Amino acid sequence: RAAEEAVRRRTRLAVATVAPSPARPADGDDQDEAAERALRDLVARTRRQRPGLTVTAHRSGGDPVDGLRELSERAVLLVVGAHGHGCGTDDGPGVGLGSVSRAVLRLAASPVLVVPATARTASSGRQPLVVAGVDHDPAASAVLRAAVDEALRCDGRVRLLHAYSDRPSGAGLARARSFSRDLVRELAAGAGITAVVTPEPPGVALVRHAADADVLVVSERGSALLAGERPQSVSRAVMESLPCVVLVVTPRAAVRLVPPQRTPPPGVPRLPSARVPGELAARARARQASPRFTA
Repeated sequence: RAAEEAVRRRTRLAVATVAPSPARPADGDDQDEAAERALRDLVARTRRQRPGLTVTAHRSGGDPVDGLRELSERAVLLVVGAHGHGCGTDDGPGVGLGSVSRAVLRLAASPVLVVPATARTASSGRQPLVVAGVDHDPAASAVLRAAVDEALRCDGRVRLLHAYSDRPSGAGLARARSFSRDLVRELAAGAGITAVVTPEPPGVALVRHAADADVLVVSERGSALLAGERPQSVSRAVMESLPCVVLVVTPRAAVRLVPPQRTPPPGVPRLPSARVPGELAARARARQASPRFTA
């Protein structure tokens, strides 16, 4: 999947292995040799499968979290794997992510693509679907921006998903529609994005609307469900049931996608919080002028 993403993004692929030194020095040589051989074989196989793709190998020792975080500083995307099965722990349920992957979801400077072993391959018979799960979070614009960019790369469509609560005033639906409409228009001028607002719990909504998706995009706050860190917010069923990959917009990646605006000097109009790429603007003009809403 990382090779596919590198081709789509017109960049090179770095296959990275970061592992601490073995506890027993006597076993170090054998482990090093086996790891080096496995990495060489993987790079060679990827080069054969993708002749036009530049593939390099990166292997280093030390703390895996620090190593991957440093690599993310220079990367446009970090791809990690998941077992695709819920793993109960003392801290709560979660996806099959190790402690390294859980830490990377919080610390990476680039977006992180989590690929479950059970993720299906894209179907050639339908238009790809990218679901952006947002809430009233500062990263909402970055999540939608990442989803739109992903859809542009695969010629897909975007479904904006926002779960709301009617408590305490009972005006949740109106607020949710207003929030979603403003978010869409701010970023993409209504570029054919379907906005869905629902009173369902976030976990239930994500499972249902990601069932037919190719990619689910969430913020780092939403990625807590991946790590099982907020079992009170999202149930075990979320990651156990997801048949698609999940793109996590980390806090540092959100700043890359939608940089914070400085206060402009007097008389200078304030720019939108997210700039629209030229290709996206052209596509927006060719599509309908306002988002479709489903409650």
